[in-house]
Amino acid sequence: MNFKGQEGIQGTALALVAAAVVMIIGIYIYSQIYSNINTSALSTQANATVNNINSTTYNAFNLLVVGLIILAAVAVLGFVFLLGRRG
Repeated sequence: MNFKGQEGIQGTALALVAAAVVMIIGIYIYSQIYSNINTSALSTQANATVNNINSTTYNAFNLLVVGLIILAAVAVLGFVFLLGRRG
C-alpha cells in the first residue's frame, strides 16, 4: 500500500536521522579542535574571544537540537494527518 504523502514522511524521517548524525559528528569535530587550541600565549582579550566563540558555537548546537525536535513534531503531525485521510 502506498498512500499519498507517505514518501514525504519517510523523507522527513530520513532527514531527521541524517541531521542528528551530522550534528553529532560536528560537535565531536569542534570539541576536538577546541581542546587542541593552545591559549597559553594569547592575551586576555584573545582568550575572551576564544571563550566567546566556544560559547556561541555550543549555543548554536543547542538551537540545532530544537530544530530537530520541531522537525520530528512536523513528521508526527504529518503521519497523524495521513492516517486521518486514510480512514
